[in-house]
Amino acid sequence: HLGNREHVHILEDNQRVQETVSKLVGSFGYDVTTSNDVSEAIDWSQQNPQANLYLVDVLLPGGKSGLDFVRQLQDRQPHAKVLFMSGFAENDLVESSGLMREYGLVSKPFDKSALSQAIGAALSGYDVPH
Repeated sequence: HLGNREHVHILEDNQRVQETVSKLVGSFGYDVTTSNDVSEAIDWSQQNPQANLYLVDVLLPGGKSGLDFVRQLQDRQPHAKVLFMSGFAENDLVESSGLMREYGLVSKPFDKSALSQAIGAALSGYDVPH
């Protein structure tokens, strides 16, 4: 699935992972911006309400998780589209949060085609395969 310059904002604290994911998502034909933590992502989302999709890491430093970000985002932008990304160990965290019913999850390390399909599905509003 190739994008049509939709805007994907990536919230990921690990610089190396952030760069890798940004390049990957960019290579699918999306415009990409990034944040390193929840407060930066909240600030960004307030100034730039046009993001088509937020690709959000579950575990973040500083006591705030990707789940916290999405809960805050829902208050401000209830129609925002979100796709979680996490290591296998964190999948249970997302599932127990209840947010999984609304949003998809892709597991790291990414399979390139799985990531592309998950982003495409999240953008089009279809159920993302778990």
